[in-house]
Amino acid sequence: MRPAAAWALASLAICHPGCAARSEQAHRVLSQFREALTLSLTVPSNVVVGEDTRLRFRAQNSGRHAIDGCVGPSRNVRIIPEDDTQGNEPVSILEHVVDHPGCQQRLRLAPGAHFEWDETTRVPGIVRGFASLSVDVQIVDPRHCDRSRGCPEIMLTASAPIAIR
Repeated sequence: MRPAAAWALASLAICHPGCAARSEQAHRVLSQFREALTLSLTVPSNVVVGEDTRLRFRAQNSGRHAIDGCVGPSRNVRIIPEDDTQGNEPVSILEHVVDHPGCQQRLRLAPGAHFEWDETTRVPGIVRGFASLSVDVQIVDPRHCDRSRGCPEIMLTASAPIAIR
């Protein structure tokens, strides 16, 4: 057996129990995130096509334990028209997917605490009138990151009513 292959097999054998335990811990942490974190979104009531629109996010820990997480880089932003009788289907206006996410903004939340941050997006002139803006935000577990796979993650979704002009 070649030295490199032997080293790889030895590393795998050594890592297997530790990696499995780390994966199990990460799974428990993500389950805690899903149960305890809620995401809400506030946007201006009137949105102008083509202009930057401020998005105000709020992550709330409604669980019994502290949360140590991060806002990750992935986002999905959709417009869901209120009146879909004229063929207005949900419109994706931003899809930013990161396969190996890292930490963009740390959030350490005691039970009952919240974390707020702002982002911007532009609404294209595809849909006009009353709609709902729906955003998926990636939340990652920074304590179980891996150089090759990034951090374990979940997506939280929030939406808010808007009027597009």
